Amino acid sequence: MFILAAPPHLRTPAYSSANRTDLWLLPDRVALVLKCCTTACGDLDLDRQWAEDLAYYAARSDCPTLVGLVYDPERRIPDPASRERAWSRQDEREARGLIVS
Repeated sequence: MFILAAPPHLRTPAYSSANRTDLWLLPDRVALVLKCCTTACGDLDLDRQWAEDLAYYAARSDCPTLVGLVYDPERRIPDPASRERAWSRQDEREARGLIVS
């Protein structure tokens, strides 16, 4: 992947009272969603957030690829590998992947 630009994409999802900034990686049309798992946001909250993020970007024809990165410094997400498998998918139209670290 060769990135010429990574402009921010502002949106206000239902799970947030404030704007969230995602990044568009151009020209490959990849959206990058960054999250941090904190005491205020557990793994069930992340399930709900990721489902909304998936729905939002699936409705956009200009974004065939979505990558989510979750920073979990306190290891609050049990069995992150199974969550990555459950939260990721790929078909002929789109690719969606989540990485927990």
